[in-house]
Amino acid sequence: MAGLQMEMRIQHYVSDMAQFNDELVQAICASVVPLEVARKAEESTEGFLRSLLNWFKNDFFTWTNAPKCCGGQDTKLLGVTQNQAQ
Repeated sequence: MAGLQMEMRIQHYVSDMAQFNDELVQAICASVVPLEVARKAEESTEGFLRSLLNWFKNDFFTWTNAPKCCGGQDTKLLGVTQNQAQ
C-alpha cells in the first residue's frame, strides 16, 4: 500500500513540474513579471529570485483584512456559526 501511495505522489509531482514547460504558462508569467525583474535572471539565479520575491511581496501581492465586495463596500465579519450538519 505504501508503495502505491508513493508512486501516486511522485506522479502528481511530475505532472505539476510539467506545467513549467508549457509555453502558454511561461508566456502568461512573462507578461505579468516586470521586465526589470526578468532581466535579473541574466545576472544570476540568486539575484533573479531575490528580485522576484521582492516584487511579489511589495508590488504584486496585496494583503487585505476586509476585501471590497461586489458593491465596492468593505466586507465585515458578522460572526462565526457552527455547521448545521454537525
